[in-house]
Amino acid sequence: MGKILIFNAETTRVEENYNRQTRELIAQKEADKLAKAAAPRMAEYSPGYIYYFPGGFIELTAKIIADFYRLPLQILPGCDDLTDTELAEYDSLNIEKGLNGRLLERLRIIIDNSLDKVIELHKKDSIVIVASKHLCVIMVLYMLHMNNSHYGQIEQSDGAMNLFEVRSGVPSALYINDTCHMRDLV
Repeated sequence: MGKILIFNAETTRVEENYNRQTRELIAQKEADKLAKAAAPRMAEYSPGYIYYFPGGFIELTAKIIADFYRLPLQILPGCDDLTDTELAEYDSLNIEKGLNGRLLERLRIIIDNSLDKVIELHKKDSIVIVASKHLCVIMVLYMLHMNNSHYGQIEQSDGAMNLFEVRSGVPSALYINDTCHMRDLV
């Protein structure tokens, strides 16, 4: 029986009126704080693998968690062949404005295939997947066997953790959008 912990490394604590470079720098610093707060809490699940969805600062944030556990950092299976154009398109998404249907469907196919592979590879392992908010929502939908029409019903707070236990290839939710580890960051 394996566990999959999905970590939202994205932060919304960045003012829109900053230029893009300044926003990205602030977002990275905030995401680093989130990762440093979350990594010790993840220890209770003894993660053996750390995966991330490529693009933006997610890799840097995932590296903090991987370094904490002295584990190699790996790209989520099936995501290593995404083009720079696709990654730029995903990075520019704004969850508040919503995803267009075509892009949401494309992301859902990628995520579904990736998670199928991860579940097959790690039947008895605990793993952590680090991604941005909108990708975490899509992963939670997959794990709950819900279609994309429920996209707007899944909440993901800054630094949220979502834990699933996988038995016989079937995920079941232990908690969703948990932010208990964030109490000391206020």
